[in-house]
Amino acid sequence: MAVSKGPNTTDRPEEEGLRASAADDLAALQAVAASWTMNARLDGASDIVTDGKRMRVTGRTPRLALRFPRPIRAGWYKIELDMWTDGFTKPAARLHFADARTEPVDIGFNKLPNGIYRSFLKIPGRLEGFDFAPSETEILFEIGDFRVRRVGILELAGAAWRQARKAWRKGPRGFTAFLGDLAGIVFRPKRFSSFRDTSGGDRLAEERRERYASWRQHNDYNDQRDRAAYEARLKGMKRAPTISIIMPVCDPEPELLAATIASVRRQVYPKWQLCIADDASTRKEVLDLLRHVAAGDSRILVRFREQRGHISRASNTALQCATGEWIICLDHDDLLAPHALAELALAMDADPHARLIYSDEDKITEEGDRFEPHFKPDWSPDLFHCSNYLNHISAFRSQDVMELEGWRIGYEGSQDYDLLCRLIERIPTDAVVHVPKVLYHWRAVAGSTARAVGEKSYAYDAGLKALKDHVRRAGINADVREVGGFPFYHLTYRLPEEPPLVSLIIPTRDSVDLLRMAVTSIREKTAYPNVEFVIVDNGSEDPATLAYLEELRGEADVRVIAYPGPFNYSAINNLAVAEARGEIIALVNNDIEAIEPDWLSEMVGHALRPEVGAVGAKLHFADGRIQHAGVIVGLGGVAGHGHLRFPGESPGYFGRLVMTQNMSAVTGAVLVMRKVLFEEVGGLEEEHLKVALNDVDLCLRLRKAGYLVVWTPFARLVHHESASRGYDQDTEKRARFNAEIAYMRETWGKTLAGDPYYSPNLDLADGKFLPMP
Repeated sequence: MAVSKGPNTTDRPEEEGLRASAADDLAALQAVAASWTMNARLDGASDIVTDGKRMRVTGRTPRLALRFPRPIRAGWYKIELDMWTDGFTKPAARLHFADARTEPVDIGFNKLPNGIYRSFLKIPGRLEGFDFAPSETEILFEIGDFRVRRVGILELAGAAWRQARKAWRKGPRGFTAFLGDLAGIVFRPKRFSSFRDTSGGDRLAEERRERYASWRQHNDYNDQRDRAAYEARLKGMKRAPTISIIMPVCDPEPELLAATIASVRRQVYPKWQLCIADDASTRKEVLDLLRHVAAGDSRILVRFREQRGHISRASNTALQCATGEWIICLDHDDLLAPHALAELALAMDADPHARLIYSDEDKITEEGDRFEPHFKPDWSPDLFHCSNYLNHISAFRSQDVMELEGWRIGYEGSQDYDLLCRLIERIPTDAVVHVPKVLYHWRAVAGSTARAVGEKSYAYDAGLKALKDHVRRAGINADVREVGGFPFYHLTYRLPEEPPLVSLIIPTRDSVDLLRMAVTSIREKTAYPNVEFVIVDNGSEDPATLAYLEELRGEADVRVIAYPGPFNYSAINNLAVAEARGEIIALVNNDIEAIEPDWLSEMVGHALRPEVGAVGAKLHFADGRIQHAGVIVGLGGVAGHGHLRFPGESPGYFGRLVMTQNMSAVTGAVLVMRKVLFEEVGGLEEEHLKVALNDVDLCLRLRKAGYLVVWTPFARLVHHESASRGYDQDTEKRARFNAEIAYMRETWGKTLAGDPYYSPNLDLADGKFLPMP
């Protein structure tokens, strides 16, 4: 089966025809490299295999050793590569110079749209070649072209001007840093230099940075403006718990450690204790600092370990000092927002049944620049099974942590994920509380997973181990799999030995080519073994369509039923569900095309879970862009699709396009659920929602009844949207659509005001996950 260029390609090289050993077939890689316009030969490779076009990273040290026939002279050069990958990547290269006295230099690339990576370099001496590393993780990739071109002063000045404008928008600190880099380039001409041209760069990422800067101006804590209000609210609390902060320390930079401790001492909420366990640090400055702060504040308790035990043991040592009712964790170089503990304490007071509280977070550079805010959804168990999205801050009741015996040895790197997995097994779902405020600043330093995916592969492995343990303990009938190219996990729910019958319900009217495509693609590309087609003909008149329907009537797995009269999507599907023989029903549009074999197995596995009401799929437009990745209620006023028209290979906002998660609703274009639940909530609304929004209404009724709605990216299909019915553009259709909107607002008004799976800090004008303006 061909490998599609999407984000969920998980087949291994041997399953795709990729050669098992690059060492045995260097000639194949050389042939690929020969097609690039950079005019360099491939001298060697490691941990990369190819099938003659695509390549895959197979190990920890991937490398393509590229050498020019003759060294190129000193000067400014632009290096560009057109590269597609099936996951996160951080390409880099090491430059090698003809002069043996010149040390090799490492460079990185700036990601531009359409898979282009670029770097501008000032080469101080003759360049012999470089070693190219495509990724930090095992991925499938394809390089369309590799270009190295000398640039003139005008092109260079234009790129520098664009970079200066970007630096200016970052504020004085960013612009000062840019001027320092520029001075180095001008006044030290023999030194290697580089900068990243942002022309045509990731406009969405740039817009997100600018929007976050604006959001912070209006929403960040301001001591002069906000302290008095917080103090007044804190005085009105019924309970004022002590919060114990667990902080293991091991040889951090003293300046960063001092800033971390200072962020605790600046807290508006005064009832805290900082429990520090030094894990046998060797730096005198660190030890002196810890002794000094402990002597100056009775709320700071320090324990010095004689032997290094790593983060789990050190955290447990700190836990022994904790006397507070609640516990949070703080890394030794991160920062708490000044109002962090106040917000947590207010949440604890507001909900006495809470046992796990988490907040939003962002990242912060060593220079103090904040970026990448993670505005999280409310509790989403399916998303948690893909990644520890709770992360910072997670607040636990001390009694729970003590009973769980703290952090387990052997899970270092994901010790908090392991603790959370064990905790959620013993608490009700309504005991998980989300505080949608940025209360934690995750330091992005070398070696931190805040800086780049792949910095700590051992953390991913530990998380995988923790999740497998959790699945086994909790009796979850699923297999835990890795997500190729991404640092996430995938729970594949097992089907019974005899999978239940699925009734595929397909309404249609004429459009025989679409219907034939839908039926044929499902038959040929669906591995699920037990299906029936229930095709509802809504008054077809085209002779070719009628002939095809007659042909289908003669096939054992197909039933064709008639629904005469005006188009009413809800009534058509309600009729078909009543006729369906399957335990599982799948609502499927006639303009759907199956492209991968496991889509239905994936969806049925979720639909059979007793807590799940409906399951939606990842749908692409014909050009590969995202058509459906879940429905966000309130978007555009009523409801809309998140990540609409994002590139098909994009991971989305914090990986949300490649992780299973809970949503408020999913589209009825491909929707799978148990028939008994469809009947339990009354099916689709026939009177007021004849065409649009009936799927959203169905999902909201399922959620009101206590069921989860699941969206999975591991069921991928193409949706040739509205190809058969057309868009609602004439007067009659617009009037009908406006009436349906009015019905939804009247019926679900309060519900539409806030989607629990889409942060109130994100803009509802579109589904791009941008901060509120």
